[in-house]
Amino acid sequence: MMKSTHPRDPLKATPFERHRILHMASFSRSGETLMLRCLDAHPSIHVVHQIRQPEPPANKDLFRLLRGRQKTSIPATSVKIRAANVPSGATVFVKNATWRHPWKFHGFVLVRNPLSVVNSLSHRRPETERWASRIEPSLQEQLVGKSQAEKVALVYEAKMLELATCGLPIVRYEDFVRNPEAIMMQLLASLRIPWDDMVLRSHELYPEGQTGHGKIRLWKPIHDSSLDSWKGLPRETIDSILKINARSMSAFGYDMHNGDLLLRDNLPNLIRPDHRRSLFQKLKTFIFTGSHVSKKS
Repeated sequence: MMKSTHPRDPLKATPFERHRILHMASFSRSGETLMLRCLDAHPSIHVVHQIRQPEPPANKDLFRLLRGRQKTSIPATSVKIRAANVPSGATVFVKNATWRHPWKFHGFVLVRNPLSVVNSLSHRRPETERWASRIEPSLQEQLVGKSQAEKVALVYEAKMLELATCGLPIVRYEDFVRNPEAIMMQLLASLRIPWDDMVLRSHELYPEGQTGHGKIRLWKPIHDSSLDSWKGLPRETIDSILKINARSMSAFGYDMHNGDLLLRDNLPNLIRPDHRRSLFQKLKTFIFTGSHVSKKS
């Protein structure tokens, strides 16, 4: 199934039209591609890059432009916006993961517990030194002589700890995959984007066998089968991560109890899996729009 175009032609954008730029601030292996796939299925959202592979050059060019952009919107007449075929009226999402944006930005935070992040990256070759240079250059000296797990944990802490108190809505990966409808409905509402259930059916837009960034199987529905995969880490690695990431884990509501990871919900700005609020938001969207927003086919 192909992603449909928006009802308005991007080539007919008015000189005064602008696209809102939102960041998804996160860290590598935190479910970013899955979240971006869901968002990109919405008819009023355009995700700049890192869903499909290979990446179109126009997408990379637009990402580089937005990564270095201080303003939180961009004219629809921008050459790179047109080259990337950004539909008129779409909100543009930028993945902000292994780098730090030097200016204030709008959007939301996507976080996954560092135990799962380290475990997922243990099967790869993370470029922790390069990530550190983009997030906190002074951190590079601390990485010398550390194990790969410790390097990942240190760079994670440098990126994620400040995001816990940045004031943006926070989505925990664990809540997202367990309660995708409730989380996505409240996230879109917090970003002033109307509800569309294509965000829950984004896998239908990809043929079986298609993989994307990070080797995600794009045709697979949202699932929570990997939540406890971190338990396969060696005990000494788990203890090291819990020590390095104690502050960020506490800030995002991750508590370890008898070998299990528990989630606290008493956090400011947390998008909670509250089904009653989700039902209310869906009803409000229906009342104010007359129906659901048009879906991609």
